[in-house]
Amino acid sequence: MNPPLSFTPSGRRPLAPGARRAPFLFVLALLSGVTAASPASAQETIASDRPGIGSGSTVISPGILQVETGLSFSRSDEIDAWSLGQLFVRYGIAERVEAELLLNSYVFVRGPDGVPGIDADGLEDLAFGAKVRVARGERATFSLQGLVTARTGSSAFTTGEWYGVVNGLFDVALSDVAGLSVNAGVRPGTGDLPTVFNANVPPGVSLGGGFGLYGGWAGSFASGGDVNWLEGGATLLATPDVQLDLNGAWSVDADAWFFGAGVAFRLGANGG
Repeated sequence: MNPPLSFTPSGRRPLAPGARRAPFLFVLALLSGVTAASPASAQETIASDRPGIGSGSTVISPGILQVETGLSFSRSDEIDAWSLGQLFVRYGIAERVEAELLLNSYVFVRGPDGVPGIDADGLEDLAFGAKVRVARGERATFSLQGLVTARTGSSAFTTGEWYGVVNGLFDVALSDVAGLSVNAGVRPGTGDLPTVFNANVPPGVSLGGGFGLYGGWAGSFASGGDVNWLEGGATLLATPDVQLDLNGAWSVDADAWFFGAGVAFRLGANGG
């Protein structure tokens, strides 16, 4: 969910007091539908919202609990950050609705030697919300996601505001092995936070044997400046209920990049 760009509530990742506040510093990873199965097909295997900057349109089936977690390392203007946790909990509460809780990460930030006021450790703000499936066809699905971020993080990492994010999520199966996701959303301005628009378009392909690849573009647009990313990664469906991933991205606009890994698993499916 990673991101900041405001793709997700954790979007903006403030640094310690005195540090340069780059809105592109490290992106929390949320999946953007890299599996190429038809969106209309039954949920026989896990459909994770990680890795990737965007989110998939799939809604968790009723009674299923899904947990997604990971870690990543990022560098921005010689400032390093480790993000541990990236904890995202999803629960199906109705045929078309899932509840979401983004507990986010514990973050370690370290600046260049001898530069004061940058090093910091702490928790990010948490967020909560829901995803609702609006329409589903034979090969395409459209959902809406709403998340509210609470001012709960450590002083160095909180935005200092409560704010909401609304995203439109569209997935389409282009063939039996290829798919495309399109995300577009907005974070209305509040307090000191400006209005931010975001979008991403990552195509994905299934290689068989449970392996998948994705790559694409993600962007964030605000009065304070635009941010563009090239992202990519790989997934492995270890079992129908467990997915492993590697992911990364590079900023087109600044000296910033990140690399991460994670796992998603579900409980309550097939008696699990």
